Amino acid sequence: MSVIKSHLLILIASSLLAGCMAGGYSVEREPMGSPRNTSGASTNTQHPPTPIQDDGQRVIFSLSQDYDRDPPACVVIRSADASSARSVLAADVGQAVTIHLQAKFDRVIGPAQLQRLLAKQKLDLDHPGDARAFAWKTRCRAVLTWKLTSASETFLLAFGARNIGLALTLKRFGKDDILWQARHRTSRTGGGLPLSPVGLVVDTVRAGQFMDDRDMLPSMIHDVVRRLFTTLPESY
Repeated sequence: MSVIKSHLLILIASSLLAGCMAGGYSVEREPMGSPRNTSGASTNTQHPPTPIQDDGQRVIFSLSQDYDRDPPACVVIRSADASSARSVLAADVGQAVTIHLQAKFDRVIGPAQLQRLLAKQKLDLDHPGDARAFAWKTRCRAVLTWKLTSASETFLLAFGARNIGLALTLKRFGKDDILWQARHRTSRTGGGLPLSPVGLVVDTVRAGQFMDDRDMLPSMIHDVVRRLFTTLPESY
């Protein structure tokens, strides 16, 4: 390997390592109405709250007072947009959200059950009238949408990295007011920065094993979802 390539590898890998989680994470509450928080108007329109930086080392969330007053008894899970729905990770995300949300609510309608109900009733939740009809028929009047905010893989000979980020939003059907929302991302790395020919061989093997681990992405998704739901109070 040339000196230039070696230096380039070290610079890129060092940058990626700096952005990864450092063993732990914090939880911080963000005021409703911040520029990146679409839950409604800020209480101070001239000086809206400053959003908390998503540095991958914290779970950032907002919780409406309306949730405490009247938490939903049933929640439907669906993707927030077409891009997330088409992602190769969509099934894993939907499954993880369903599993962890079931600990928070009496009833949860996951993506698979939702598709069966919509096909049977011939309804489209993107249509306001259909959404109201669905909520009435199922007695499930809240919807939790998920969105992939980051999903990347990097493989540089002796170094591998994966990054997963999610944003969850809970609303009532037919209303724009957000009851709860949270975002978080996590990273994992494999391999290292080889300083010798032997180290290069060892780190290359480790990086390859890291990238070949098919269970890692589902595990990372479950980590992110579990951490996000620590900020959502139980409804019962």
